[in-house]
Amino acid sequence: MAFALLMTGCSRCAGSQRLEMDGGVASTGVGSGSPIWFEVQPEMPELNTRVDLGTIRAIDDALEVQLEWPMTFGLKQVIEANEPRVEVPEGSRFFATERIVCRPDGAMHFETQSRLVGPDGGVLRLKAADLKSARAEAEEWFSKSRPSSYGSDPRSLVCWAVAKKCSGQPFSWPPPPNLTPLEHSERADRMRADYNARFVPGCTLR
Repeated sequence: MAFALLMTGCSRCAGSQRLEMDGGVASTGVGSGSPIWFEVQPEMPELNTRVDLGTIRAIDDALEVQLEWPMTFGLKQVIEANEPRVEVPEGSRFFATERIVCRPDGAMHFETQSRLVGPDGGVLRLKAADLKSARAEAEEWFSKSRPSSYGSDPRSLVCWAVAKKCSGQPFSWPPPPNLTPLEHSERADRMRADYNARFVPGCTLR
């Protein structure tokens, strides 16, 4: 399956370089400080979250990352329902800053900031979370969702990319399939743990 890299210093500049690849690419750009927007599912626009792999940075035990979620009809409805004073014109875009903790039993994550950007590039809404309460809520949710596994979702991508950089291996996406059987057994627990371990970075991103 091909994946797409958008390498640009702005969100959607004219003439942005788009690279379609089937193999691995060097992971040295991950966390380099220069924006590298990665399309998780370019073949499915309604699900195609974009992740900035280049500006990932480590904060305590988490990885902070910028994401752009596709402006689906459902997301538009949620925004307008939660904030009636905010209108979402056609062509708007939704960005979020998240912190992700890549653990052996899955990626614990919470949003720290979100912004709604209009078609002209102006910020229509900026919302910041209380970090302490946001993390506490995420920890509670995570504790109730186990056993969990990594996969081909945007948060797993972040952990996978940083893990590849730490190990000095080429980066490719999507990851190998998770063949853990859907059963409660020692064998399934062992297979899940082995698969998840591939997503846990072995270094601190610098």
